[in-house]
Amino acid sequence: MIKDIKTIREELNGFDEVEMPFDFKIGTRIKYITVLDNVESFYTGGNYVRMVNEKIVLSNGGPDWRVPTVLRDNNCKIIYNSRFFIPNLEEEVLSEKTQKHYEKIIETQQRVIDKMTEIIRKDKLELQKYKN
Repeated sequence: MIKDIKTIREELNGFDEVEMPFDFKIGTRIKYITVLDNVESFYTGGNYVRMVNEKIVLSNGGPDWRVPTVLRDNNCKIIYNSRFFIPNLEEEVLSEKTQKHYEKIIETQQRVIDKMTEIIRKDKLELQKYKN
């Protein structure tokens, strides 16, 4: 557990905060800030194993441990959201195959959007005809 701001900044150099829920890849390095014994602290974390009941399971090769993504009061209201950091997403290099796959998905989605826009435009014209 680390509380020194300078040390935390150094530890987070090269890491980005992610919004939960997030689709972590198994083995992704995760650093985090959470509350333990009513004290908010930074932890250097471990490698992602899985999610279990609003908890992230991490490991460093030894025993696994769980980090709560949220803390709730007795009425199940969220009183604290833990913060999670992973290596910079911008530095992640996509394989050419993966990049082409994403481009194909984007093109397909754009065609669907264009088609739906045309249908909506035609429907609006028809609606105007019947109103007049």
